[in-house]
Amino acid sequence: MRGKTIAAALGLAALSAYAADTAPAADSANAAATAAEAPRKLSTMDFFKHPDIGAAKISPGGKYLAMLIPQGTESKLGIVELASMKPVQAYTLKYGDFIYDFHWVNDRQVVWETARREGALSRPYLTGHLMVGHADKSKIYELNYPEFYGGRVRDSDDSILVTYDGRIFRENVDTRRESKVAETAYRSFLFLPDHSGKVRMVSGEKEGDAVTDVWDDAKGGWKEFRRSKDGDGQIQPLAFAADDHHIYVSSNTEASTTGIYQIEPQTGESKLLFRDEAVDLDHILYDPVTEEPAGVLYFPDFPAYRFFDPQSAIAQTYAGLRQAFPHSTVMLTSASDDGLFGVVSVGSDTTPTEYYLLNLKSHHISWLFSSMPWMDPEQMSPMTPFVLKARDGLQLRGYLTLPKGAGEKNLPLVVLPHGGPMAFRDQWEFDPEVQFLAYHGYAVLQLNFRGSGGYGREFEQMSYRHWGTTMQDDLTDATHWAIQEGLADPRRICIYGASYGGYAALMGAVREPDLYRCAIGFAGAYDLKLQRADSDTAETDEGRAYLRRALGTDEAELKARSPVFNVDKIKADVLLVHGRDDTRVPYDNLTEMSAALDKAGKHYETLAKRGEGHGFYEEANLVEFHDRLAAFLDRNIGAGRPAAPTVAATPLVQAQAVGSAKP
Repeated sequence: MRGKTIAAALGLAALSAYAADTAPAADSANAAATAAEAPRKLSTMDFFKHPDIGAAKISPGGKYLAMLIPQGTESKLGIVELASMKPVQAYTLKYGDFIYDFHWVNDRQVVWETARREGALSRPYLTGHLMVGHADKSKIYELNYPEFYGGRVRDSDDSILVTYDGRIFRENVDTRRESKVAETAYRSFLFLPDHSGKVRMVSGEKEGDAVTDVWDDAKGGWKEFRRSKDGDGQIQPLAFAADDHHIYVSSNTEASTTGIYQIEPQTGESKLLFRDEAVDLDHILYDPVTEEPAGVLYFPDFPAYRFFDPQSAIAQTYAGLRQAFPHSTVMLTSASDDGLFGVVSVGSDTTPTEYYLLNLKSHHISWLFSSMPWMDPEQMSPMTPFVLKARDGLQLRGYLTLPKGAGEKNLPLVVLPHGGPMAFRDQWEFDPEVQFLAYHGYAVLQLNFRGSGGYGREFEQMSYRHWGTTMQDDLTDATHWAIQEGLADPRRICIYGASYGGYAALMGAVREPDLYRCAIGFAGAYDLKLQRADSDTAETDEGRAYLRRALGTDEAELKARSPVFNVDKIKADVLLVHGRDDTRVPYDNLTEMSAALDKAGKHYETLAKRGEGHGFYEEANLVEFHDRLAAFLDRNIGAGRPAAPTVAATPLVQAQAVGSAKP
């Protein structure tokens, strides 16, 4: 293993042995030979092969490491002994279920939640199956069904908290016996036990409002602590403080963006620990010993960190890790109960996530494995943040990725709107889709248009009834900015997206027929009336309420904002891609759009796959689609494109590169 001393980088002057063992290195002769070789040509499969490792967590006693291993249609949990890195157990799920998350109960047993996914683009849903596996023997069984994981019990090494139908139970994972701990008024909720295991805070939904209750010892029951009307934010309980009285919560009820607060539950007094004015918090960073929130990770552009006590041991550890791994996002993802060992994830815009084992006392860190070891970071392209003002003055943020070695002027450009749109945003991280496009010679523009998640609830609510109008104008403005800056060749621009991004791609071709040479819609909602009526989102009261807010109910408005009713305006070449089993955005969107394009005499291509839902998950289907995508782009804006008339840039926006340095 290759080692390097990073004591100085960690800012721990008293420690002289903070060394990092990184990935295995070749000997000097092999290294010289490797350096002389040309980089390996990457295949489509290289970009879209499932990662080797999805997550890794250390056991409470620090003896074992459990790893989530995606394997095609199967999901596997592997366990290795840390001292030898010898595999000791492996558990495999088949038949559509996969391991959503896993949690160590003690140093012998691990419990995992199973889920199903309707496609790569949709959020999975939990099945209610909790499975128990063992590190020291091949034994697997299911706990009482249906149940949902609620956390470890502090005073026991063989029990966990589970929830079902508004109730919270303590369950022994050996005997599967359970006892009721608390009962709430909610079917779906978050809860928080104190250090003794008593549940003293719950958050759920009541009459359409977000409600947080606290336990009143004097009355022996729940009392309402906060109630927020729909759209006015919510409180999420995080942890009890060491005094077992004050509570840490995240909340966006006091302001548009999410902040971390310490509250006094009986008086309602609160103390703001941190909140960014522009963006929501991405991750809460916990102290591995006290298990209290110690800081936050957020993404104004590059990753940023803030610790409540900058002099704390965990803050100093993170400071050293960030210096040891510059230009990266680093996180302590799990730790042993004694606070001695922890697993650290490290990744960046050009490097898929890698995992390290950190000794939190000696500060020695050892490389464990990479999630995608076949990818070469030197062949990847960095993401550069930018900020622009839309035509109405609203500040927008995004990322521009330029192909390596192609310069910075007059490049073929792919505008890549993200899905969602709510609760989703683009951020600085390794994105195989972006890197695939850049590797094939295209600049990639990602804009967090109004309505994107991560910028506060008011920004997110700007999407309501503005699909295809001001949200679309933001994408147009960003495209014109790229032309004005000389980055994009105005004759060679396409727009491509999935889910909401697929809708935006086709709506871009409708609203800006002379701007985009081609449009690719993957699992896009092209008929908003159909989406409001037949999407699985419309199957619940909550989903129907969201669709009314987001899309509106005016029939004429919905038609005006639906690509399927406006195909006569389209000049771009079109590629439509869909999973035939998609329930989030029904497959009928593709068939209706195809029929409308046929009727209008427009040229288009389609690709549909049985057995795929909202997005493709099978590696073979991902490869087939992206090979089609590469050929389609090449024909329209790449080396194989025919001549096209010049499109003049419209001076709509002002923009600037973000001034902050890389992390």
